This record gives sequence, C-alpha cells and structure tokens, in this order.
Amino acid sequence: MKYLIVVLFLVFPLSLLSQNNGESFHLNSMAISPGIYFDNSTSGLVINGELSFAYKSNLFTFSATTGSEVNFFDNHDNFYSLNLLYGREFSMGRKFIIDAHAGIGYFSFKSTRYHWEGDESILIDSPRNTIGLPVSARVRYKFNDLISLGLKFEENFNSVNSVFNTGIIVQWNFKKRK
Repeated sequence: MKYLIVVLFLVFPLSLLSQNNGESFHLNSMAISPGIYFDNSTSGLVINGELSFAYKSNLFTFSATTGSEVNFFDNHDNFYSLNLLYGREFSMGRKFIIDAHAGIGYFSFKSTRYHWEGDESILIDSPRNTIGLPVSARVRYKFNDLISLGLKFEENFNSVNSVFNTGIIVQWNFKKRK
C-alpha cells in the first residue's frame, strides 16, 4: 500500500507535465518547515518538506512530514506522513500571501513502550498505518519574487492519531516557464 501511494505521488505530476497543450503547468515552489507538533497525548519536534506545482491558479503539492517526541530513553512516539494536497494562494496586498491546502495521504504512527518484568525491560513497538486527510494553512511574507517566510499550521486527520503541527516556513519560489 505504501509503495502504491508513493508511485501515485510521483506519476501524477509527471503525467501532468507531459500534457503540455499550451497550458502553464510548472514547478511553483519548494519549502521547508521546522516546528512542533501536538497530538492526543504528546508533543515534540516536526519537520516538513514540500514540492509544489502550479496549473493556472491551482496548486498541487507533495508534502513529507516527520515528527518525534524528544524523549529517547523512555516511552516515545513518532510519525511520518506523505501527502498529496490541492490548494490555492491568496494575495493580501503586495507582500502578504495566505495559502490553503487539503488532500489525502499515507500516515504512519509508531509508539515505543518499555515494559519491565523483573530486572528485564521488554521493548514493545506498535506501528500503525492508515490514510490521512491533511489540511493546512500558511501566512507568508514575500521578501522578493524568490523567497518568502511565514507560519504554517497543519492538521492531519486520521483514524490512528490526529496530529496538529505548526512552525516557521521558508519557501523558495520558481519563476514560471514561458
């Protein structure tokens, strides 16, 4: 299942690129967003990377996110997600931009617990995988045509453990090919 989703994420943008019938499908931007996450019972550090394509005023974004509690010597949780998002960009004046995205993706959550029996500890890993429904919003300040900086807010709704993350986003924009 995981490999099928990855193949779909790779084939979809390439198939749109090959359909160049005068429309302007192009690489729009790439971004990185370090931050923090919160779920039902824990919190920790998260990092997100994105690659975005544009077709007319539509954005198609591939997003990869991973996060973990900062506790390495005791019980801890970590997760990762691979998402395909559809979104729009709204200009708020000349320098401020608001992005809104929603989509579907693969979500994997792993909870590591140590159980003590006498003098021995037993490691119990419980990985769980599911389909996630990510929703995100960003507010960015555009320094120039190539770089913008802002805040990102994202929620990944899923049946295992819904995760909210927020952080600073740095986005590099690419010029549209003519």
